[in-house]
Amino acid sequence: MDNATQCVIVKTVGDIRHVMVSWIPSRFAVTGKTLKLKQNNDEWTDGWLVTDVGATLPYDVVNSRERDYTKQRTVSDV
Repeated sequence: MDNATQCVIVKTVGDIRHVMVSWIPSRFAVTGKTLKLKQNNDEWTDGWLVTDVGATLPYDVVNSRERDYTKQRTVSDV
């Protein structure tokens, strides 16, 4: 399976700048590349610009850890 890379992606619509941190397939994680992303409602939106590229991990690891934030409170509060 492919690797995934954590990226900061930005889309500007009028005066509004949308910023998102997302894990995307590594082959698309190129600073300055413009992407078309599939949203949760299965609609595609164009114009997302990769501004920063971060860590790369195997897709299986990223996928298995995607919901870890839901357990953060139970493991961090003493």
